[in-house]
Amino acid sequence: NSRPIFSGLAGVYGLELIPSNMVDRVEVIRGGGSTLYGSNAIAGTVNLILKDPINNSYEFGVN
Repeated sequence: NSRPIFSGLAGVYGLELIPSNMVDRVEVIRGGGSTLYGSNAIAGTVNLILKDPINNSYEFGVN
């Protein structure tokens, strides 16, 4: 949702912190996008759009 998940201090991406069942869609923008997404968007940007939260609901899954 247009929030960076890159940690400049650690130099890593934290994609494992986002559960896959929360992802609504994935947008991939190729090429430099530093004017829109900041100085770290040199070669492209991946934008994960998360689902809107639903109050008073539960979701279960089994792997």
